[in-house]
Amino acid sequence: MGIRGADFTVSPVHQAAVGLVHPSRGISIRFPRYVRTVADRKPDECSTSEDIAAMFCSQTRKMDVAED
Repeated sequence: MGIRGADFTVSPVHQAAVGLVHPSRGISIRFPRYVRTVADRKPDECSTSEDIAAMFCSQTRKMDVAED
């Protein structure tokens, strides 16, 4: 499945990449939208937690990930 969103944010609820950019929070996508089905991609080829953390770190506008 292909999705698109406004940006990545640190989330106290979502668990994607938890501990990689913040010790107790994960990463979520703001305003996610389904784009397409990718039929030639297998489940083991999906984005990993490390991929999600790298995409978060490479975006130009970042949410403050300070400790709470």
